[in-house]
Amino acid sequence: MTEETISCLIKPWTIVKKIGSGSTSSVYEIENTDNTALPHKALKIVEYKELRPNPDKTISFRISPVDYVRREQYAYELIESFPETSHVVRISDFRLVDDNKDRYVLEEMDLYQPLPEYVKSKALTLADLLRLATELCDVLIECQKLHIIHRDIKSENILVDEDGHFYLADFGSAIKVIQGHKPKGIAGTQNYMAPEVFHGEAYDYTIDQYSLGMVLYKLLNNNRFPFLPESGMISSRDETLSIKERMSGSKLPLPQKGKGYLGRIICKACRFDPNKRYQSAEKLKRALKIASIWMHFTGAIKKVVMDPDLVVPDRTKSLTQ
Repeated sequence: MTEETISCLIKPWTIVKKIGSGSTSSVYEIENTDNTALPHKALKIVEYKELRPNPDKTISFRISPVDYVRREQYAYELIESFPETSHVVRISDFRLVDDNKDRYVLEEMDLYQPLPEYVKSKALTLADLLRLATELCDVLIECQKLHIIHRDIKSENILVDEDGHFYLADFGSAIKVIQGHKPKGIAGTQNYMAPEVFHGEAYDYTIDQYSLGMVLYKLLNNNRFPFLPESGMISSRDETLSIKERMSGSKLPLPQKGKGYLGRIICKACRFDPNKRYQSAEKLKRALKIASIWMHFTGAIKKVVMDPDLVVPDRTKSLTQ
């Protein structure tokens, strides 16, 4: 779909620039030409082409376009179930567009900055990190009340507004679970994935706390995941070995800038055994609040934990089955 076609579909809004893209989606910054005083928005366009056989007669998609579209609709419905005050990225307009044999989903939402871009632009303090942690815990508390597991919490799915508040985005891998039932199925991004998901075992809400813990661990560890080299370039082999080490049950070392109470909280959220993690987001948030009070008392709350120059891109992709 061309930008000219997109602009016709979203009038009176028009494209300012392209700000991101993935294997099936593109994200644009858009503005209202009738009222330029309105804040700019983000427009996500997800493209689902008709299934076409490869020369060997195999299908090149694991999930059909129809199922992809249903999943986007399902994600939209899940987001709508959250209270208005929730720190989730809301979709203000959701549309399906058919173009011959191809189908598109158009989603308009508030324009926020992805966490990886945010940490490139400013020095992250412990106050910022704890605000991120507690605001995301609030989302996970609401998720548990609504019986929702996000399944793909990662840095790229955390967005930041101009006031420095954090929001959880992209519920495309999320599921609603039956009370008392533990789902199975691989979903998420390996660098942030809980071991039980990686191994195809049954899991519960604590996998989201684990993934949030990985986000926090990385921010306190010079933007590196556990078991990666402490300095220098990171190779694909390094990443593979670090994931293997974590998935085998090795105890996580404390992050380089989290050797005290905060680091121990994060490592507990990321314990290999789900039964040894915090059993609710509420308990994790309570522990983080205690850490915050102590850091305010000692003055450590202003300490810089993330240098904008230390940004290592993730190479693992999201997986959903």
